[in-house]
Amino acid sequence: MGEHGRREIRKTANSCGMGVQLPRWSPDGKWVAFMGKQPDRPWRIFVVPAAGGVPKEAAQSDDNQGAPTWSPDGRSLSYGNVLCLAEHTCAIHTIDLASARLRHFPIPRDWPQRVGPRMGATLPR
Repeated sequence: MGEHGRREIRKTANSCGMGVQLPRWSPDGKWVAFMGKQPDRPWRIFVVPAAGGVPKEAAQSDDNQGAPTWSPDGRSLSYGNVLCLAEHTCAIHTIDLASARLRHFPIPRDWPQRVGPRMGATLPR
């Protein structure tokens, strides 16, 4: 994402009184997902049209959502919990953007902190 895009997202979100972290373009370039923090609320995942607009919370929940990652087809986002180690809630979560349905895939406590393809990790379907 270019600096102009980052500035526009910050400007849009800041007009709502929101802190912004980790903006991510959708695969088709039409949307941006980001972590947003409003006063006295947990971190949430928001989406906003790349052309501008009002950020929309991707799914209703009370967890601290962080590090949004788009699916290759752009239909869903995955994220982890910001405070999962302290709260003992480590999991990978997915949001179906059409329905706002959340799915949770808990991570066992004895798993390494970082999981990726080199470690052979897969998500259940």
